[in-house]
Amino acid sequence: EAKSQVLEAAQRAVAEIASGDARSLKTAGAAVEYVLLQGLKPHGKRSSFRFDAARLLRVSEPVHARVDFELREFIRVSVASYERVASRFVVAFAPGSSFTYQAEILESPARRHTGIQGLDWAKRLLDIDSRVTLDTLRRGLRILSETIVEYEFSRLEARELTGYREYLSRLVRESPDGCYILRLGYGAGHASKTIVPWLEKNAPSIARDLKARLSRHYARPWDDRTTTVTPQGLGVGWVRLCISEAHA
Repeated sequence: EAKSQVLEAAQRAVAEIASGDARSLKTAGAAVEYVLLQGLKPHGKRSSFRFDAARLLRVSEPVHARVDFELREFIRVSVASYERVASRFVVAFAPGSSFTYQAEILESPARRHTGIQGLDWAKRLLDIDSRVTLDTLRRGLRILSETIVEYEFSRLEARELTGYREYLSRLVRESPDGCYILRLGYGAGHASKTIVPWLEKNAPSIARDLKARLSRHYARPWDDRTTTVTPQGLGVGWVRLCISEAHA
């Protein structure tokens, strides 16, 4: 049901991108965001408000960091021809750097207020809050990780990118249980920040329509035609996010 809701919302969002109207891009994702944030309408209220269940997930600032910096050359290359599109030198985190955070799933505030628990909108709020669990978080991270990695592998056909393929394969192969491969920051591309790769797998026609419409708004090619690597073949921005459950 959740998958169907997202697909329907994505279709509406794509349809809202009017040809030649760049301003429509700012609101095109509203339909999908509404499903993901859940629109709730308390009794007596005319307009619905957005309710982000992720507010129950509290993440600290880093409580521990082991960081080294290196001056690295980042090369943006075509995944088809390996032609160099751009290059720049960046002060980046060295491989092996790590950060440790503390995360906590909070109790739903609605659960503590028995006076509103009989209201229809409050029941829905409690139902949404009940989905914010460690299992849900792990499942979401697994889907995101698998989608991003699979998407990247599907683009790496050039012989010159063999080193990068091996790097990514090793990163996945050596990933411990409870860890998820993600891509963050500079050079990560749209695949790490949107649901386009998920749409390509679950609704190819919507993904094609979205890319075609977006291409009318940008002079440069859609950014799935390039990737960012180092001269040594290391991928840029790839991290392992590992979750360990604390026990009292």
